[in-house]
Amino acid sequence: LGIGFPTTARPTMALKLNDPVTVELSGSTLQGVVAHLGKVQFSPDAEYVGVKLTGSSVGLGRNDGSVQGVRYFDCASGNGVFVKRTAVTPRTLTRLEELRLKR
Repeated sequence: LGIGFPTTARPTMALKLNDPVTVELSGSTLQGVVAHLGKVQFSPDAEYVGVKLTGSSVGLGRNDGSVQGVRYFDCASGNGVFVKRTAVTPRTLTRLEELRLKR
């Protein structure tokens, strides 16, 4: 147990655009899909994950895919969030989400 790895470490899988994820944000768990990966101008020394919220999380976001006038992805106002990778966990899409994403 814990040989070579700290026992508190969470496994980190590589994320890709459009991967379904859950996001831990201010004590809430949100659902969405990855819409941006990488550097952002509002915090140039850190890598961020931009998430377009889906399902029951729609409308609980903080932006529309842009921050401080820079667009990183497109979504409706209040449907986007940016978080550090440690706040994101990969998950499986629900059937309803699959259908909505195909539109």
